Amino acid sequence: MTKQKNDRKLLVLFAFFLSSGVLAQTVNHFPAEGAKQQIQMKIDHLLDNLKEGNVAVLESYHYNGEESSYFTKRGLLDYDGIVALESGFFSSLRNFDSQVHNLRVDLVGSGKDVAICTFIYSYSGIFRDTPIAREGLKVSAIFIKTGDEWQVVHKNVSE
Repeated sequence: MTKQKNDRKLLVLFAFFLSSGVLAQTVNHFPAEGAKQQIQMKIDHLLDNLKEGNVAVLESYHYNGEESSYFTKRGLLDYDGIVALESGFFSSLRNFDSQVHNLRVDLVGSGKDVAICTFIYSYSGIFRDTPIAREGLKVSAIFIKTGDEWQVVHKNVSE
């Protein structure tokens, strides 16, 4: 493994611990307005595409690398697992609507290329002919900057 990949992996692990509250008391929060706007646009783009039924957008939303990990009710998933799970869900969902509230973005690392994001998420739709709605889901996500875009490398959703 190259030093750069090793450093990035350590940064992602550090960001995970920070987002889980383990280190939140000891790290300064960096101003992140530009990153916040970019990440908000990325989330909005994803949700707009999902409303239109374009589940292929999930592939570019998630980072495809060994650092990717996602906690779900089915356990820990990698990139292929989360894209398959979310694609299957959103492919079966009609009349999808969603809202993101209270987005917070904190940048970490010397290159400011890792963002810890938290927000409140609500959605509704019709899943396999059954109306569903979830409100007030708490989302924490770790985005990494890849080139000129932000991609999710880790995500956790809780009630």
